[in-house]
Amino acid sequence: MNAVVQSIGSLFSSGHFPAACRPDSAPQLYAKPASDYVLCRDEHGKTTALYGDAVWDFNPYRLSAKKIRKINFGTVFDEDGQEQLGLIEEAKYVLYCLIYFSGGGRLGKLSVSTLNQYWHVLRIALRFCYEQKQKPMVGVLSLQQLFSVPVYLAAFINY
Repeated sequence: MNAVVQSIGSLFSSGHFPAACRPDSAPQLYAKPASDYVLCRDEHGKTTALYGDAVWDFNPYRLSAKKIRKINFGTVFDEDGQEQLGLIEEAKYVLYCLIYFSGGGRLGKLSVSTLNQYWHVLRIALRFCYEQKQKPMVGVLSLQQLFSVPVYLAAFINY
C-alpha cells in the first residue's frame, strides 16, 4: 500500500492554523516516514519537529498559551546503544501513528497535551523494556512484545 494518506493527522486537523504551518502528508499507510519528514512547523514555516530528530516540539500546534514540554528522545536512556536506539525508533513510529492515524479525542482529534501524555507513558514503557535485559530468560523487550504479550503487559502494569 503506497497510497498517499490525504489526512494530515488528527493532531493538526483543527483547522486553526495557516497553510505555512502544515506538516507533511503521510506518504504511506503502513511504513515509517523518512528521517527528514516534517511533523510540525511554526507559523513562519520553520520546522519544529522532524521525524529523525531527537527532539520534537509541537508547541506551534497548541491552542493554549501555556507551553508544553518538548518530546526529547535523547533523555530516555543514560547510554546510547543499538538496543536503546531500536526502542527509540519504535516509540517514534508509535507516536507518528498516533498523530496521523488515531482519530482520538472527543472530536476525533488528538491534542498536543494528549500526545505528551502518551509520550510520558511510552517513556516509562521504554525504560521497562530495556530493564528486562537484566533477566536472562527475557532480555530487552520491544514495544511490540510489551503491548502484545499479556504476561509482559501485566508485568509492566505492575511496574
